[in-house]
Amino acid sequence: MRKFAFPKTQHLLTPGDFKAVFGTKLSVSNSHVVILAKPNTLDCPRIGFALTRKAVKKAVQRNTIKRIIRESFRLSQDKLPQLDLVVMARKGNVDFDKAALRQGIDRLWPQLVKRYQRSSANC
Repeated sequence: MRKFAFPKTQHLLTPGDFKAVFGTKLSVSNSHVVILAKPNTLDCPRIGFALTRKAVKKAVQRNTIKRIIRESFRLSQDKLPQLDLVVMARKGNVDFDKAALRQGIDRLWPQLVKRYQRSSANC
């Protein structure tokens, strides 16, 4: 049975967790967001957000982006490998379409899995 929960253990919380992910080269992106990834030793993927005021001016928009991405992550987490993920917004997305953001994120998860499998095969 698929797990759809999103407990606190699946959140990146400490600055050290974020710093470790920022030092990696594994990433996927689209016109809305960039997702950085780093393998972890846990039994589940974890996600964190780095949505700055510089990239997305209004708090309402930042919160909407986070809510959409969290929901997509929650529904796709059983297909993702053990990774720590940091999601960053691209600048200039003032008038974003929620449906387009959701579709774009849903397309990025399989791309991320494919890139991860290629990078782990090369090691």
